[in-house]
Amino acid sequence: MTGKRYLGVLFALVALPLAACGSDVETGGTGGSASGTGGAGGQGGTGGAGGQGGDSSTITLTCHADTVKYPTVSRACESDPDCAIAVYTVDCCGSLAAVGIDTHDYPLIEDAETQCKNAALCDCAPKQTVDEKGQSGDYVALSPLCEMGICRAYFK
Repeated sequence: MTGKRYLGVLFALVALPLAACGSDVETGGTGGSASGTGGAGGQGGTGGAGGQGGDSSTITLTCHADTVKYPTVSRACESDPDCAIAVYTVDCCGSLAAVGIDTHDYPLIEDAETQCKNAALCDCAPKQTVDEKGQSGDYVALSPLCEMGICRAYFK
């Protein structure tokens, strides 16, 4: 009898603080049916956005801020010295991506990138810089190269 009374006191001590804190203490329900019916199937997902086209000799970068527009620049090249690395802001956290562009067109995007970078005002940490292969790293390790007539930017 002493053991049962001890368990009753223990239950009362545990349940009392829960009720005092506003928590609901529910008693067990009745048993359910042994067999149930299956749920309805889910809806199919929506299609993804279309990808970029093939290797184009021009590119227009996109800023996360709709008010900033980049000019279209050339990616055409004959050799590696024809290429520069364009590092641009891709989200409001200040995350960066890199693409290769024609060296002569680099000055065309500088003003737009400054405006885009200044519009990165979210309270979040930027992700690592991403190159054209989707690899991430420190942007100082990027290398420009001319690959089949198109400027590229890849991590070394």
